[in-house]
Amino acid sequence: MNSTLKNRKSLITAGPTWVAIDKVRVISSISSGATGIAIAQEAKGHGAKVTLFLGPGSAVLSSQPAPAGAARGGPGLPVAGLKIIKFRYFEELQRLLKDELRRRYDIIIHAAAVSDYRPVKSLSGKIGSSARSLTIRMQKTPKLLGVIRKRAARAFVVMFKLEAGRSGPGLINTAYKAMLAAGADMVVANNVEDVSENKHRAYIVDPEKNVIEAGTNRILAKRLLEEIGKRL
Repeated sequence: MNSTLKNRKSLITAGPTWVAIDKVRVISSISSGATGIAIAQEAKGHGAKVTLFLGPGSAVLSSQPAPAGAARGGPGLPVAGLKIIKFRYFEELQRLLKDELRRRYDIIIHAAAVSDYRPVKSLSGKIGSSARSLTIRMQKTPKLLGVIRKRAARAFVVMFKLEAGRSGPGLINTAYKAMLAAGADMVVANNVEDVSENKHRAYIVDPEKNVIEAGTNRILAKRLLEEIGKRL
């Protein structure tokens, strides 16, 4: 156990966020929430006081021992003893962050796959199925990292940066620049092609551009918490 993390108040976001097209349809992402769950469980194992905001991903919450394969990032990861608050929509997560960050947190790990765009207008009913085509006009969503940094100026903040078709130095450089722009203290860089049920290659990058590579959700969680502990 890393004693540096004991009793540290930690807020972790995980899973996808939905944005509504109409009353029955949403735009989402392929995020399962498994990485955030693994990080929350690891933080709890170090004695941190963990609150987990969990979106509607496919990772299954369980208080039972992790099944075979869970260490590889599969569903069924144990989360006993965590304070779990579930959300579905972008607006719900935005509101939860604003409300929760009235309290002081030492560590915030923003692993949720947040929607970058949402429809300009969401239909209050249901769009009919008779039209041969459909155009949806989108607008950018506010950056939730801005909310986090503004309301938790003293917290150690970790952000995630997911890219497609970009790996190695290019991925690390992109994530590093995003971290500096957001005012985060550390970034986890991912290439979507390297994320699956059986693997999760990721790079942990700090402001000095030191890089630590991890090959699974569990290894990522362990090394990330170790690095945070060194800096607190």
